[in-house]
Amino acid sequence: MKHPVAKTAISLAILLTAASCAGGESVIYCTEDDEWSGSPTCQESRCAMPVRPWNGREIRFRRGRQVGGIAIFRCMEGFELIGSRRKRCSRTPQGLKWEGGMTECRATNSCANPDALPGANWTLVRSDRRSHRDDETFSPNTKINITCWPGYVSSVGQSIQITCGMSGEWNPPIPTCQEVICPSLLESEADIEHLQSNMENRTYRLGEVVDYRCDAGYRILGKTWRECSGPSFYFPNQTWSDLDPICSEIECPDPGYIQFGGSRYLESTEVGGSVHFRCRSGYSLQGTAVRYCQSDGQWNGTLTTCDHERFYCPNPGIPIGGRMVNSHLARFQKGERVSYECDRDKALIGTAEIECLESGGWSGEPPTCQGPNDFEDTLKIAARLGYNIDSLAITQPQATISDNNSTGPSGRFIDLGYTQGMDIYFVFDASGSIPRAHFQYSLDLAKALISKVGGADGPRRARYGACVFASEAQVSFLVSDPQPSVDIVLTLIDELIDQHSPDEIGRGTATGKALQLVHETMIPAAHDRPNAKKYLFLFTDGNTNMHANVALPKYEAETLRERFKVQIHCIGVGEEIDRNELQEIASHPLSEHLFFIKNHGEMNLLAQAITRQKLDYSPCGYNQGLSDAVTPRIAGGEHAESGDWPWQVALFCDQNIAGCDDCVPTFFCGGSLIARNWVLSAAHCFKTCDVQDIRVYTGIIDKSRDSLLQFDPTKVFNLDGDDALIMHEAFNRQLDNDIALLRLSRNVTFNPYIRPICLPQENMGDEELYSTNKEPYVAGWGATDPYDLEGDCLDDTYRPTSPVLKELAIPVRTDKECRDSIQDHFRCSIVTAYKPAIAFCAGYSEGNLDACKGDSGGPVMRQLRAADGSRRWVQIGIVSWGEGCAQEGRYGIYTRLSAYKEWIHNRIGAPAYAIM
Repeated sequence: MKHPVAKTAISLAILLTAASCAGGESVIYCTEDDEWSGSPTCQESRCAMPVRPWNGREIRFRRGRQVGGIAIFRCMEGFELIGSRRKRCSRTPQGLKWEGGMTECRATNSCANPDALPGANWTLVRSDRRSHRDDETFSPNTKINITCWPGYVSSVGQSIQITCGMSGEWNPPIPTCQEVICPSLLESEADIEHLQSNMENRTYRLGEVVDYRCDAGYRILGKTWRECSGPSFYFPNQTWSDLDPICSEIECPDPGYIQFGGSRYLESTEVGGSVHFRCRSGYSLQGTAVRYCQSDGQWNGTLTTCDHERFYCPNPGIPIGGRMVNSHLARFQKGERVSYECDRDKALIGTAEIECLESGGWSGEPPTCQGPNDFEDTLKIAARLGYNIDSLAITQPQATISDNNSTGPSGRFIDLGYTQGMDIYFVFDASGSIPRAHFQYSLDLAKALISKVGGADGPRRARYGACVFASEAQVSFLVSDPQPSVDIVLTLIDELIDQHSPDEIGRGTATGKALQLVHETMIPAAHDRPNAKKYLFLFTDGNTNMHANVALPKYEAETLRERFKVQIHCIGVGEEIDRNELQEIASHPLSEHLFFIKNHGEMNLLAQAITRQKLDYSPCGYNQGLSDAVTPRIAGGEHAESGDWPWQVALFCDQNIAGCDDCVPTFFCGGSLIARNWVLSAAHCFKTCDVQDIRVYTGIIDKSRDSLLQFDPTKVFNLDGDDALIMHEAFNRQLDNDIALLRLSRNVTFNPYIRPICLPQENMGDEELYSTNKEPYVAGWGATDPYDLEGDCLDDTYRPTSPVLKELAIPVRTDKECRDSIQDHFRCSIVTAYKPAIAFCAGYSEGNLDACKGDSGGPVMRQLRAADGSRRWVQIGIVSWGEGCAQEGRYGIYTRLSAYKEWIHNRIGAPAYAIM
């Protein structure tokens, strides 16, 4: 039962000794609500737990930590107590405190400061709170970490923790870090026959590498390099990684057999041995008849096949180390497919199934079967890679394509007329299998490529990004980072040698993660140039062994190629590379995007070769770098791509425009470059333009007005005097002998977009040159719409020519078809007879597609196999004349170039156009 209290009554709160009030007031009142105001809570007061001295024992208490309580301090054995042994908990104006002064445990002994350690660094890990690195001594139980410098090692490892003992000695003792100098291997190497290295006259420190190679005719079994790695826990007496390699004598693989009853005589598969091939009667041997085993384990020459005139497409042959799956059914007719497989120890590089196309060529890329020891000669790789890099570096004069129906040129390697710049990404494998010295070789090769292409301040406006990868991938720098000059980019590449560590990226190989990093992080960071052309160079020495479940290289590369339009170049190094994986990553054609290098030493030579090389573009009949594959095309009026026909020239008349800055010359004919200072064209082109007014434009695709005003004047040529135009002496108004030579006033500088075409060679017969089974090509800027002559047979109507170079596949017709066409369908021509000795005809019987007015003088060309086994574009004719354009039943008439080999030879000399 409650007892009421008067509202004016006052109740005093009494504070007990050794207690304190928490909240409320010390005086409370009974309020009008019959409640007490702010009742305090009283609790016992205690001093805070005292801090135990460094190296002190557990503190004991007498009467606890309340006011009046005593704290008793003790030291560990070997330490002397300095200061108050006892402290009392007392009430002070500042609150409850322990009184009694400072207490510490001072060691009887102490350890000396390690000071500067030769070959090592040390850090203070655990000590009393008053110790500093610069103190002369440290108390017992102080701990420090000692780490040897890179290139130094101690007997107890690279890093160790030591503790100051009670005796004043460090335990374990301070280690001595000594520089690792691996012993010379010259004595052990001397016992290995045919082995060579770069060991002599060098001192090898930790991380340095010795590279091995064998004499010609031998290959290394084992590692091609050893690293000075120093002793380890498992191998305390070992300083060099791996074991001495040995050199094994090289043999070439079985060269295989040829189809259709062909025979072979195999002398030997040893270096210097030969194999002789023969075809049975009725078949012609293509490729190399006698092949020799080279010192690199490869057969020289080209694939040998037996061909037959009944084949629509040439016999593609069977690659060494492989087989044609359906060879018993092979007839090589239009639309037929041929499949290939390789032996178990080899990878199929190229297209596994190819199709015989209407053009007479095969789809895809010729397959080869490559084993782990099959590598291309480094100088050949340098040339192949160099031609491609040169394609990026050379300024193409064409800037725009003015034809509204055109999407613009898009060459297989790069559209050099593109003005939005290029972003180039380098992806470096930094996994545990690549020592520092070999990683530097990858950087050196990248630097050689950068020096070739140029920087953001150059005409290509190239920017660069880079990342490194092992188990994880890491961005090194972005294309959006400041890159004012090539030198800055080269410095950024150099800095990569020290920017990654196994602690950050691991030691495995996660190629897919690196490719994923490029398209998820690096490309989006280049938001300021979303339309820049994109190129990627991957450097690796192995195959994916990590994270393929989250980033499969094949699919990450597919995203880069298809979504972001990145052209991917793969550079694989060594015998452990996964050739199939890199083939799935690289862009096509593989001949321009996939490179296998024997070892990192060869990569170093490759970088030097690219830096010093002077590329030769003078060999005739090559387009788009070194590719000799037949490019499948739609037969009809397609826009030519930049570099497809690098010998095509445009002829202009430069009359009456002197002093006019916005005037352009008048186009009148096409032509072809056949030597450094010689152009081939049609004689009928030169009716109205004086010799001194003729201008020859080389490397041209777009002849629109805007393009001509911006055209590079160094690629425009005058003729070399009044006698520089040489028309055939028997040319007449019936257009017989419609051929002319133009001698230029100076030599042309060849490059990927300006090259000569081959002329018919002595070993090329008319049956091959003018075969009706396979369609040659014609290119030019002629009229684009079909037309016929008016009733009065006059052709004075203006018909605009194409502003861009166009190409057309045209079927060669038989002599009977040509003769009947002229007799039955040419109603206006003064030519009454077909003359097959000096001309041929080609075209479509239904019309619609044809070489037209404005194409005159241009080349008719087809790709043929030369005597050296290479496939070259050979000019077989010159666009001459026709009646109307693309009319049903009327074929175009072309100069038969094989009839004029001697005439050309007598005026320019055989070496100028011979296939070398």
